[in-house]
Amino acid sequence: MMARKSTRPRLVLTPEEVKLLEELRQSRTAPWRKVQRARVLWLYYCGETIAAIMKGVRMTRKSVARTTGSAQRGGGGLGPRNGGLAPRTGGVWSCNDASNGGGLVLQ
Repeated sequence: MMARKSTRPRLVLTPEEVKLLEELRQSRTAPWRKVQRARVLWLYYCGETIAAIMKGVRMTRKSVARTTGSAQRGGGGLGPRNGGLAPRTGGVWSCNDASNGGGLVLQ
């Protein structure tokens, strides 16, 4: 019995994104999560199956599918991310030399 052909679309990346993935997947100083994501996306970009990616990066099928799915929706998802945090609202910090002796003051 033969395995069926994947129906997932291939990942399309710009040359800049390919270069960034190449550098990031081999990085030893970048955060582990980013390196792991870059390895998954690189293997997916090269046409590997989800099962092969799972074995190659030692992740669960669910994690690999989530990473590749978000890459398809976001076009690679390689740009700067907000980390899921809402932007800060509230006052602005400014330096106030006169009243605080050089400290920061929330205005």
